[in-house]
Amino acid sequence: MSTTTPEYRLTFQTGVHQPPLHPVLMSVRRRFLDDTGNILISSQIQVFEQINVNFEAAPKQTGLDEKNRRTHKAHVLFRTGLANCLEAFVSSARDYYNKLVKIAEANPNWNIDDSPAWARYRTQELLDEQLSSSGVSGLTALDFWFRWACDGGPDFDRGEHGFSEPWCAPPWCWRNFRVSASMRKGGPDRLTAQLTRKVINSDRRTFDERLRNELAIAEDEARIELAVKRAESTVPTGASSKSDNEREDRGRLDKRVARKRHDPSGNPTMTVSEVAHAFSKSESTIYRWITEGKELGPAKIPLTWSESGRGRISTALVLRILPG
Repeated sequence: MSTTTPEYRLTFQTGVHQPPLHPVLMSVRRRFLDDTGNILISSQIQVFEQINVNFEAAPKQTGLDEKNRRTHKAHVLFRTGLANCLEAFVSSARDYYNKLVKIAEANPNWNIDDSPAWARYRTQELLDEQLSSSGVSGLTALDFWFRWACDGGPDFDRGEHGFSEPWCAPPWCWRNFRVSASMRKGGPDRLTAQLTRKVINSDRRTFDERLRNELAIAEDEARIELAVKRAESTVPTGASSKSDNEREDRGRLDKRVARKRHDPSGNPTMTVSEVAHAFSKSESTIYRWITEGKELGPAKIPLTWSESGRGRISTALVLRILPG
């Protein structure tokens, strides 16, 4: 009995008949939607409760100054809660992106040529799906967030979607809200439907821009990390021993220079490499002179040698010029 391997798709495109999503991707996709959905729900409930307590705690007889203070606090609570929701979204998107990169790298048979770019595209695709219109209501995730954070959970006695439509936001939802300009006596307690739409769309653009920027940063970081890993994996087998040999050579050179500096009469000359090594540890310009082939010290003795280090210098002369 023959079996065939099912053809899985690697994209999240909807509305088109396609093979099923690969089980690994389906699993992480479902987890991401659950996580971001919980972020939206928990944050909007928390903001509503904070704003509700803020207004309910006001004395029955409240002056205009106290009303303005509590209205300003509602504005701060709302905008802070929305910003925190965005940051939680960013963190979840980054985690999801990094998982996709690892999955792509772990499955070379998927023939994904550019894992960081692929993961970024898939993450952005799923973010758009999560934040865009949902179901027959046509309301986006932020539409629901604004309604719930301002008026509490849906009440289907109000309307088909649980909220009065067209829904109008309180003025303190607005990013540019100012108490002095908005809370004059007799002023409206709700924005118009048109202005409400502009406010929500503006915050949606903020979400989109921030998430796109974070994904671009995550892609750059992933490229660097993958490049380093690939470079490390292609290091020749003899490279490690070569590095060890170089360290050993430097150690022997240190010992020879130290011995000749302490006993110049017993070691009357130094090689070029020993002189350069001795001067490289000083703060003088002599080391630069040596490497540039200039004359050394007041004796005007020219230093000429080949790159192989042949030629010898008087140890006494070196000690006379070497600081310390």
